[in-house]
Amino acid sequence: MTAARQPGSIEPSVKIEDADQRLAEWAGAVLGDISVSFDPPQPQPKGKGVSLYLYEVRPEAPLRSRMPPMLTSLRYLVTTWAPVQSEAHTLLGELIFAALEQPDMELDPAPLPVEAWSTFGVALRPSFILRVPLRRERPVQTAKLVRQRLVVQTAALVPLQGVVLGPEDIPLAGARVEMAALSLSTSTDNRGRFVFPSVPGGANPTTLRVIAKGKELTLAARAASDEPLVIRFGPLED
Repeated sequence: MTAARQPGSIEPSVKIEDADQRLAEWAGAVLGDISVSFDPPQPQPKGKGVSLYLYEVRPEAPLRSRMPPMLTSLRYLVTTWAPVQSEAHTLLGELIFAALEQPDMELDPAPLPVEAWSTFGVALRPSFILRVPLRRERPVQTAKLVRQRLVVQTAALVPLQGVVLGPEDIPLAGARVEMAALSLSTSTDNRGRFVFPSVPGGANPTTLRVIAKGKELTLAARAASDEPLVIRFGPLED
């Protein structure tokens, strides 16, 4: 059974404009017929109302996590105004206590920096920071149904060794030899030799990538071969 939500509560939104609209409706439900503005605080607004100025969007969870949902929070600077300052204080107090009753709202204890008020061009005034969730659900990817019988092929682990030679069959020391399919790599010794001690044997060839002095060579090799693999490069860069 789902618990009933309180009147004027804010459900997590999927768009910022949805959050703005719901927040405006909430403020109207709490304070009645007042003006609602999303602009920064103004020096001398007319009438009475509330400013819900969105000044920050902050991620609350890793946005690239593998599990839904993606979650951020919207931080609104909440101020009020009225012809009489004490009435503006009353409006602000009603909003604070109404926000404390909502499970989907939080009051941020960190105050707005004093320098920000100078940017607005207004004097420092009573306010609070309201944090509202912004949630976007992502579908959970389900594994596809396997409709064929699993076939497991085994292969003995054998060494794969070879030598890398340059022009005139001069051994190339420090050449990098990679076996990307197995995430393996090694370098040749001062005689140009390399070895992978344990790779799957069998008839299927293994792709090797060899990098030496700015040049690259890709070739197929069989680990089952008893003879060392000889890899020859043409003219190389200095």
